Amino acid sequence: SDGAASARRMHSLREDSDGAASASAGSSLSAHLSVKSLEDVELSLRKEVPTVPPAPALTAYTAQVKLAKRQKIASLGPCCSSLILIACIGAVIGTMISSLNESVDSLSSISSQFRRASQKQVNVAIAAAIAPSWEYTRYWRDLMELDVPLAKPTVDIMLDFTQLDAHLALTRFPFTNRDAHLIRHDGSEREYAGFVGMVSVLTDTDWEQEKMAQQQGRPYTSCANTWTAGFLRLPVPGDPVYILDYHVPDAEYAGPPNTPGGVAGMTRQMYEFIPYTPPRIQNAIPTPPEMDCATAMDPLWSPFASPVNPDFHNFSWMGPYNPGIGWGNMFEGSMPVYDDRGRIIGRFSSSQALASITESIARILSESSMFDNGFSSVFTPDSDSLGPFGSVIIAQTNLIVSGLAMLTTVRLTDQGLEASAPVHVAAPPGHNCPMCPPGLTACASNTCSVSALRALCPSGPLLTRQTPKGPEFTCIVELEGALEMASAAQRVKAAVGSFCPPDRHEFEFGSSLVDVTPFYAEEYGLPGLAPPGYWCQLTVIPRRNVYKSTDEAKDKVAIVVSVSVTGIALGVLLMLWALWLVRRAHAKLRRGRRRHEEGHVHEAISLIETLQHPMVLVPAELFVGFGELPMHDKLRDDQVPLITINDLQELKDLKRGQKRKLIFMSHQWLSQCAPDPSNEHYESMKSAVEQIAAGAGLEKFAVWCDYTSISQKHPKLQRLAIASLPMYAAYCDVFVAVAPTAVHHDHGCTMDLEDYCKRGFCRVEMLSKLCGSGSANSYVMQGTGGLLRPFPLESLSFFVFEGQFTIESDKELLVVPALGLYSLIIRQKDLPHMREIYDLVQKHKERFFPPDWTPTAAEESRAPGTAARFGHRVTRAATRSRFRSKGGTSNSPRELFGTRLVELLEEYVGDIVARKLERRSRARPADEG
Repeated sequence: SDGAASARRMHSLREDSDGAASASAGSSLSAHLSVKSLEDVELSLRKEVPTVPPAPALTAYTAQVKLAKRQKIASLGPCCSSLILIACIGAVIGTMISSLNESVDSLSSISSQFRRASQKQVNVAIAAAIAPSWEYTRYWRDLMELDVPLAKPTVDIMLDFTQLDAHLALTRFPFTNRDAHLIRHDGSEREYAGFVGMVSVLTDTDWEQEKMAQQQGRPYTSCANTWTAGFLRLPVPGDPVYILDYHVPDAEYAGPPNTPGGVAGMTRQMYEFIPYTPPRIQNAIPTPPEMDCATAMDPLWSPFASPVNPDFHNFSWMGPYNPGIGWGNMFEGSMPVYDDRGRIIGRFSSSQALASITESIARILSESSMFDNGFSSVFTPDSDSLGPFGSVIIAQTNLIVSGLAMLTTVRLTDQGLEASAPVHVAAPPGHNCPMCPPGLTACASNTCSVSALRALCPSGPLLTRQTPKGPEFTCIVELEGALEMASAAQRVKAAVGSFCPPDRHEFEFGSSLVDVTPFYAEEYGLPGLAPPGYWCQLTVIPRRNVYKSTDEAKDKVAIVVSVSVTGIALGVLLMLWALWLVRRAHAKLRRGRRRHEEGHVHEAISLIETLQHPMVLVPAELFVGFGELPMHDKLRDDQVPLITINDLQELKDLKRGQKRKLIFMSHQWLSQCAPDPSNEHYESMKSAVEQIAAGAGLEKFAVWCDYTSISQKHPKLQRLAIASLPMYAAYCDVFVAVAPTAVHHDHGCTMDLEDYCKRGFCRVEMLSKLCGSGSANSYVMQGTGGLLRPFPLESLSFFVFEGQFTIESDKELLVVPALGLYSLIIRQKDLPHMREIYDLVQKHKERFFPPDWTPTAAEESRAPGTAARFGHRVTRAATRSRFRSKGGTSNSPRELFGTRLVELLEEYVGDIVARKLERRSRARPADEG
C-alpha cells in the first residue's frame, strides 16, 4: 500500500512506455537513453565538495558515546546523592518559607478586615458628629409644619424681644441640655456632639431675581435688609454659655436707605442668654461687625454648599469652615424659610463643631494595639467644586490643635499641611492675644492671627493672600504629625491621582500601612454632602504593629537560609567542578561525534563523484552466452574479458563515446548460497537483454548484475561495492527488475514482483535509478519468455529502511549511500522528475531516515558463515564481531541516522547551493556586459 500511494504521487514522473510491449521496442530504447542531468549535477558537485576519506561507521562511535554516558552516570552517583540531600534541605526551607508566607497572607487578610471594621466605626463617628445638624433642623421644620405658635421666624418676632424670647425658648432652649448632644455612653465615658448653635435668618429678598443673579454668576444683591437671630454656644470651659447674635435693621438710622448687599442702616448686638425658666435675654456684650445679606444667606446660597436636596426637605450642607470664634471647623445644615406664597425669604440652620470627630477617632484607635503610634485624619476631597471648603482637615489625631490654633483652617496641599487665618480674628474668652482686648472682641491688630498660626508654624514664613472674605495669613504646618500626614497623603495621590479617592484603598509604603476610606453621608441616612459627595479618612499605622512577629520569623529564616545556602553553595561548587570534568570529557566525545557525522556527510556527497568500488560490467554478447549466472570471482579467475570502470570519468567516457549502454539487473536471490539455482532469473535476464539490444546489437550494451559484478569472497570489497550501488543504478541507461514468479529453494516461499518490492536493496536500487535519470527506461521482467513491461511504480514503496533485509545489519551499510542519494534529491528538487520524490521525503522524513534500528534475537543468533553473499553482502561473522566489540546486544537499539545527521547534510548542501547561486549572480552582470 505504501508503494501504491507513493507511485500515485509520482504519476507525473512516468513517461510513455506503451511501445515496450513489442519486441522491436528495444531498438528505440538506445536512442532515448541519457544521463545528462546526473552528469551536470556531478560536475557541479565536483567543484564544491572536496574528496574526503570514508568516515568510520557511525554506530561504532555511538557505542563509544554510550559507554561515555554510562561512565558519566556512574560518576554522578555521589553528586546525585548530594543533590538529593540539598533538595531535601531546600524542600524543608521552602516549606518554612511557604508556611510563613501563608501566615503573612492570613495575617494580612485579618488585619485588613479589622482595619476595615475600625474605619467603619470612624465613619459611624463622623455621621454621629454631623447628624445633629440635620436632626435639629428637621425638628424645627416639623414644628413649623405643625403650625406651632412662635415656631416659624417672622419679622414681628424678630423685632419683639418678648416674642423672640418665647421663640428661642421653643426652638433653641431644648438643646441647651448637654445630654441632648450625647452620642455615646459607655459606663463613665461619654461623648457629645459638638453643638454650636442654631440660626434663623429672614431677608427682604426677591427670590426670582436672586435665582437669576445666581444663574448669571453675579453676587447676591437682591436683598437689602436681614433679620438674624443666632443662638450660639461659646467655646469656653465649664458650664455652657449661650449668646444671642441679634442682627436687624436699625430703626433709628437716619442716613441714606439701605442699598442691596450693603450693611448701612443695620445694627448688631450680642446678648447673653440665661437658660432659666422662663429664659430671657439680658446683659449686652461687645459685638462683631454687621453682616451683609450675602454673608447671612451663604449657607443656603453659596455655590460651594451642597445643592438643596428635595428628598430631605431642600436641606443643604455648608462647610467645613472655620469662622474664627474658637470652635475650629464647623459644619452647618440649613433649610429654607418660605413665605405664604412658597417663596424663599430666609433660612434656619444648625451648626456642629467637628472637633468631636478627632476625639472619637482617637478613642477608636486606642481600643486596639494594632493602631499604636498610628494616626488618622479626616479631610474633604481636593476638588474645585468645593472651593474654599476643599482639602480641609476636619480631624487629625496626631496633630495637637488647641488654644489659638482653633482659630485657623488647615488644608492638605502638595507642599504639606497649610494653615490659614484671617488677618483680623476674634479671640475667644480665655485666649487673649497680646495687644488684643480681653473677651470676645474684634482684634484691632494682626497679633491674634499671627499668634494663632505660630502655634502650628513656629518658625516658617507667614505669607499673605487675598480671599473673597478678605486678607489672610498662611504658612506650612511644621509639627511632626503634620509632616507624617502630608507624606502619607502625597504618596496616596501619587498612587491613585488624588488625596481623596472615591473608593477604598490599602497601601504599604515602606514601614507604614496606609488605608484611605471614603465617607458617604447617604450610607447613614443623612443628606448627601457637597459634590463630589464624600469625605475621606486616612489611617496610617506602623507596619510592625501587624507584621512584627512574621518579620522576626522571616529574619530567623533568612539566617537559616543564608547558612544553608552557603553550605549548599560550597557543595554545589564541588559537584560542579566534578561535573565539569565529566562534561569536558563528554564534550570531547560530542565534538568527535560531530566530526564523524560531518565525515559521513562529506563521504555521502563524495559518493556522487567517486566510485568506492570499480563498476564491473559484463559485455552483453558474453552475458547471453553464459547459460547461467556465473560468480564474479570465477569470471575473474577464468580471465573472462570484463569491463572494469575505476572512476566516473571512465564511466562517462564509455557512455559518451556510445561504446556501451549500461543495463542494470536488479533481482532477489532464490537461495541463501546461490542467487539462481534453477536458472530462472538468468533466462529472464537473457531475454531482457536481447529485447533491449534488438536493432542496435548486443555489442552496444554491457550488463551489471550483483553476482557477476561483485566479489562474493571478499567482505570488504562487498562493503565498498554496496556503498557504490546507488551510483551504479543512477548511471545506468536501462533498469530491469527481474521478478519472475519462483520458489525460494531454502524457505519454500513464492517470490514474485510483490515480494521484490518489499526488499530493502531492491528499493534503494530503484530509488537510485529515479534520482539519476527519472523513471524512463525502467522495466520489469516477470517471465522467461515474456516481454519487458514498464516498471509499475505504483507497486513500489521508497521507504528503503522499512524494506526487508535478510541480514538487518546491512541497513547500516546503506546509511552513507542513502545520504548521498538525498543530497542528489536536494540538488535536483526543481527538476520535474524529482519534485515529487523530494516532497515525499520531506513529508515522511523519519521513515526515510530512521534514527535507529533494533536487532532481533534471530539476527544475533545466526551462525557465522551461514549468510548468503550478495543480498546480505557481509558475512555473519563480521556482523557478530561488530555487535560484541561495540557493546551491542540483540535488544539494544543501534543507530542509523541519529538525530542530527540528516540536518547536517541539508545544511551542507544548502551552503553549496547558496555559494553556487552567489557565483552565478556575480557572473551574470559580466555576461550581460
